[in-house]
Amino acid sequence: MDNIIEDIKTKLEEFKKIVPSFQFTPSRRVYPYKEYKDDPNKYFFEKWPNADEPGVYVFISSANKKPLYVGKSEAYLGNRIYSHLGKIDKDDKKLFPHAEEWAKANIEELCFITIPIQPFWLAPALESFLIHELKPE
Repeated sequence: MDNIIEDIKTKLEEFKKIVPSFQFTPSRRVYPYKEYKDDPNKYFFEKWPNADEPGVYVFISSANKKPLYVGKSEAYLGNRIYSHLGKIDKDDKKLFPHAEEWAKANIEELCFITIPIQPFWLAPALESFLIHELKPE
């Protein structure tokens, strides 16, 4: 898993050369299907790292150590990531679009890469750059 994390860090350094004013906070790792398996709703804003920040996130498969998906949020990472992993509400049994598919793909690691609130508009540029460079499956 560390190789893909290092690849992401290298790509971020390349992005910084293109956009010198770009600043990002350190990436954070989360194991959603281990840490939040009992009830993701319970931990939504309490424990999800960088949940209230804009930024880019990468879903990484623990099965093949490759990125499956690169996404962005221009406001709240927590809301965006939750839309992939969580339930619509606590009484609803239907999962969001990729949750079931990714659970089967054995996604255990979720790498958050956040950027500061200002300039939040760099999130789409970083997302496009990482998709181009990492080529998620």
